[in-house]
Amino acid sequence: MEIIRRSAKIIIYILAMTMLLYMLWLLCRVFLFDQFVIPTESMSPTLVPGDRVVVDKTIAGARIYSDFNFNSEGGELKSRRLRGLRRIKHNDIVVFNFPHHDGKINFVINNVYCKRVLALPGDTISIVEGRYRNNNYEGVLGLESQQEILHNMADSMIWQQALYTMPFDGNLPWTIRNMGPLYIPRKGDIIPITANTADFSKATDLCRFNDVTNGRWYELPVADTGRYRYLRYMSPDGSYGNINELWFFDERGDTVRGEIIGTEGTAPDSRERVFDNNILTGFDGQSPDGNWIGLRLKMPRRVSKLRFIPRNDGNCIEIGDRYELRIWTNTDWKVIAKVTAKADILRIGNVPGNGLYVLKNLTKGNEQRIFTYKNDEQIWW
Repeated sequence: MEIIRRSAKIIIYILAMTMLLYMLWLLCRVFLFDQFVIPTESMSPTLVPGDRVVVDKTIAGARIYSDFNFNSEGGELKSRRLRGLRRIKHNDIVVFNFPHHDGKINFVINNVYCKRVLALPGDTISIVEGRYRNNNYEGVLGLESQQEILHNMADSMIWQQALYTMPFDGNLPWTIRNMGPLYIPRKGDIIPITANTADFSKATDLCRFNDVTNGRWYELPVADTGRYRYLRYMSPDGSYGNINELWFFDERGDTVRGEIIGTEGTAPDSRERVFDNNILTGFDGQSPDGNWIGLRLKMPRRVSKLRFIPRNDGNCIEIGDRYELRIWTNTDWKVIAKVTAKADILRIGNVPGNGLYVLKNLTKGNEQRIFTYKNDEQIWW
């Protein structure tokens, strides 16, 4: 029995010490320090993936949560911070919760970033030809050697996805080589904000179409060379916003894609149908006036042209479809050409004149309509 009692005391002692050590470890993580693993190369060469950093919480003061109901999608941060040993300084490396998610400022637990402090509240910061500038700090910010590399690098040598930086706005085409000036507000500052991006309050007209539309594709060139993050088609009043397809193209001819935005449509004719690559589906607004459809891009892009097709029944030339042209011989229809459309207009040579014709889409569709030609004009019957 004595052995059992001694063994029990030892086990209880070990469990108690384990719980005590665990509690001390938790208290240290809350009040003194914590450790994180670097996942990316954004702080290279100072920190590289796999590095472990220990954060000294006594410098800025530990953060004590008052609400532990954390939302993985983001929510309001409810906490208070203990008094720290000193304030954050220029060139400090800090770990913080990233504040911006899905277009909102909110808090996501454990969504942390590790970055270098280049500016403090009250500073005005800028990047000039790859070199950091701060009106309140005369020393070197960050790694001077890396800034010299960026200074000597042309924009064309930088991956375009990495070149442009926040706020990703065509009115402020900031890049990692040239940005700012940007004022960092102090607590209590009042900053007048004019929303000139997402709400199109200072929009630029890339092009206008004032003619009556038919059920076919239209292509409009864009002379403006600016870069924009928000693009939209604004429909005329009384039209219910009716449009079936809308495509934007950059200076290389690549399709510009992004998050679909705009006014709500009448089910099932939602705004998403304008970008579904189906000319028979489109947008139909809930009211006759004030409708628009557009894109929110990840970064500003230039638009060199756009293509659109209004509401239609599919009786138009579609690029990539195969067509068959026939002529009436007084007894039956004779096939005179088969072509694949490379543009919105078919050009077929050596066609007998003064005939009665019919064009059949071999790829899809069943509707056909005869026509003749007179004075180089197509006449439908």
